[in-house]
Amino acid sequence: MDHFSLAVETAQSALAAGRIGTPVSMRVFAQTAGDTSQLVGILARSLETASRWLATEPASVYAVGSLNGDETPGSSDPANTPHIALGVRFANGRAAVFSAGLAHTTPRMELLVIGNRGVLSWEPDYGAIIEGDVPDQTSEVAATYVRLVEDALASYKPLPSQAAKDSPAAPSSVVQLAPPYGVLLVAGSHTHQENYAEAFAADPRCRLVGVTDEPGVSSRRRALNDRLAQQLGIPYLDDLAAALQRDDVQIVSICAEPERRGPIAVAAAEAGKHLYLDKPLAASSAQAEAIVAAVQSAGVASQMFSLIGSPAALRARKIADAQTLGPLVAMHADLLFAKGDPGTANLAIPRRESAEPHNFEWVESKREFSNVGVYPLSLAQVIWQTPPRRIWAVTGNYFFAEHQVNQMEDFGLAVVEYGGGRFSTIVTGRCGWRSHPSHGINRTYLVGSRGSAVVDAFRPRAEIYADVPPWTPPRRHPEDPMGFWSSTIEESGGRPKHAWQLPPDHNPSDIRAFVDCLEQGRPSDLPARAAANVHKALMSAYRSAASGEAIEVE
Repeated sequence: MDHFSLAVETAQSALAAGRIGTPVSMRVFAQTAGDTSQLVGILARSLETASRWLATEPASVYAVGSLNGDETPGSSDPANTPHIALGVRFANGRAAVFSAGLAHTTPRMELLVIGNRGVLSWEPDYGAIIEGDVPDQTSEVAATYVRLVEDALASYKPLPSQAAKDSPAAPSSVVQLAPPYGVLLVAGSHTHQENYAEAFAADPRCRLVGVTDEPGVSSRRRALNDRLAQQLGIPYLDDLAAALQRDDVQIVSICAEPERRGPIAVAAAEAGKHLYLDKPLAASSAQAEAIVAAVQSAGVASQMFSLIGSPAALRARKIADAQTLGPLVAMHADLLFAKGDPGTANLAIPRRESAEPHNFEWVESKREFSNVGVYPLSLAQVIWQTPPRRIWAVTGNYFFAEHQVNQMEDFGLAVVEYGGGRFSTIVTGRCGWRSHPSHGINRTYLVGSRGSAVVDAFRPRAEIYADVPPWTPPRRHPEDPMGFWSSTIEESGGRPKHAWQLPPDHNPSDIRAFVDCLEQGRPSDLPARAAANVHKALMSAYRSAASGEAIEVE
């Protein structure tokens, strides 16, 4: 039995028993031995399987990549390496992504099936010898699925190579600044400031000056700001403009709602302050560009929070830098947050996306494609140092009624092109407390001209089996039913999941890395320019999801 059949047969019994609820999305990553004639077969089989599990036929199929490259390993040109990916939108609003290429070393087969109440993840044994690997199965697949794959590939128009325009603008130099650094916090509790403030306070080079915000904020936001100030033992400064002029402030950490972030960041940069920025960067591409212009004009440092300094991302970056896989052709990412009580969205009402999103964050919901998708897009930006140029995306309301009522997606997937034959696929969102033994699926698949690698944030690990009470989700908090914020999770009786134990994390925090940049006088890895490139891709993804077409990124 080949790798694909073994994965599908294993998954089939669990799906038939309803173990993850109703299947709503699927990912296949296949690096197979043999030649390019097999690749259409594996993609057609994936498409046929998804149609059966998602209970409908494809409405549209988008393809990237090429079958016409060099089948021998070691090409120096990503565009000359056979590797293709499909993004599929189904008639009932569900979606899937598949990728297939040639394995010049170890064949790899990864399968992920997402249900409205859980996730099924195929965990392969790459040391096992499976007869036949993934043979050419074209003759065994219904002709309609083969034709769909072939037609999509025939319709694909590769982006022309534009090497001179691919690289982001070189970061401006940053004036070296000796500690200590006074830190001003914009917005308080029930934002990521709860975590950022703790990290700044833990750095001996930093001193928290106060919490501040605009004078006209709501009474609820004002109370939450004051609450964090009291917890930290620092003053609440109710005049943002005056606080930005303080001589004892060098860094401003901005966690206001996305709609307010752009103007506040511009004002902070114009005041000569270095910026630590929450994600997503802003509410529009225009606001993101205004931040970039203000930062460059003022000559201040900037950094948007991301996971590029996490252990898994650093492993991926090290593999890419070492060139052991050859030039990278593709980066695929699955990132799903295990939070919230799923199974309440009405699957009979497919999501209708808005081309220009306006609301990004409510008490009980957030736009999860932009909130979570920002992480793999940031990692690709750092590794390739190239802005996204074209994107095809689907968003969904698969899990939470709260998101559906507020017209905010809880899930999204995308095919992203970078030019020069390079592309990525992303599966991302928030899918329920019990959907993972830890924080959620977090895998990055790297494909080069000489081989591929899978970086799993939860491998290596120790698994613990014990006669102890099972983990249960925290109580539903009226001010935070999804469990967005650290404070409300604690108030609701949340406790860590201890079934998996990871190695100690000796890497610096994202905030410590930013402070290092100030002290050493060098740009950060994700300054405002790079963050704006990521943000434009996210905004283009919403336009793509609304139109059903691939969109050129501004």
